[in-house]
Amino acid sequence: MKGIGYTLFWMIALLGLISCRSDKKVEAVQTEPTLPRDFEVFYEKFHLDTAFQLSHIVFPLEGMPARKDGEADPEPDFKWQKEGWILHKPYSDMGGTFSRSFLSFNDIVTEEISDGTGQFTMMRRFAKVGGDWNLIYYKELGR
Repeated sequence: MKGIGYTLFWMIALLGLISCRSDKKVEAVQTEPTLPRDFEVFYEKFHLDTAFQLSHIVFPLEGMPARKDGEADPEPDFKWQKEGWILHKPYSDMGGTFSRSFLSFNDIVTEEISDGTGQFTMMRRFAKVGGDWNLIYYKELGR
């Protein structure tokens, strides 16, 4: 009987080690996607150089403005125009209030920013157009 208890102990310990290893593999899969290196360079310059930003937006830009309280839903075929464009600044999590995620697929990078509750979100899509990265879609921060 003593031998069975000893064997059982080692089997449980071995299973514990195996499950710990598989948890580490899951963590590795859940990390941020690898963004194209040229996109990372573009993304930084896009937020620091206003002339560069304006020249790397496909106007009229598809997207959606934030819905203001008491206002009707935005037009379904709304387009952002170059005139009146508010320049986008570098990302800030505002002391942990906001989070950001990226999804990269076939030379399209989607960025989502949301508050802690998930009620307020913003989305931008960037794509390679003519060999250069450009902003091709913008949903303004809102509900």
